[in-house]
Amino acid sequence: MRRLQKKIGLIILIVCLNGISGCGNKEQKSVYNTILSSISEEQAYAYVEIKESSVPILLVTDKIYQYENSVEAGMDAVVYYVWGEKIENLGRIESLGTAYPIKYDNERIYVGGPHFVAEYKINNEKKQLEMVKYADEAFDKNSNTTYTYLTESGEKLIADDNLYLKSMFEKYNQATVVNFVKRNEANVKL
Repeated sequence: MRRLQKKIGLIILIVCLNGISGCGNKEQKSVYNTILSSISEEQAYAYVEIKESSVPILLVTDKIYQYENSVEAGMDAVVYYVWGEKIENLGRIESLGTAYPIKYDNERIYVGGPHFVAEYKINNEKKQLEMVKYADEAFDKNSNTTYTYLTESGEKLIADDNLYLKSMFEKYNQATVVNFVKRNEANVKL
């Protein structure tokens, strides 16, 4: 009997903690109400949470398209983030082509294209969105390929092979597509 009471108490505690963390997340997202109230009906938004963010990151895009499994993806977005009570526009991120939607995982936001991949994160110290890694391939008129990389340490490298680019594409491909929603479809209460 005592074991049953302990298990029930533990279940109640877990449910309460989940409820508290869920409520906190809604409160954190409500800081963006001024931005959400100003977007048009054609625009869409999404929240992304990564390790460096203490509140969700808000992405706003002008165009969405249906990706696989009913995901409404975007190729470009304006990034907003809050420090204290001040909402900052951190600029625009952009992928190239519908095969390369904006993606994220618990560490980064990713954009890509047929010949490049870039990773972004929030820099809380500098209060900005930073491109922390980048890889691309460029072709000259003789079809020679040059691979350019920006490493997380800020070093720009030129390489003869595409190994770094391939590893970045692997991370991009494993990331989750950002699922945007239009304001009127989400029943946002402002």
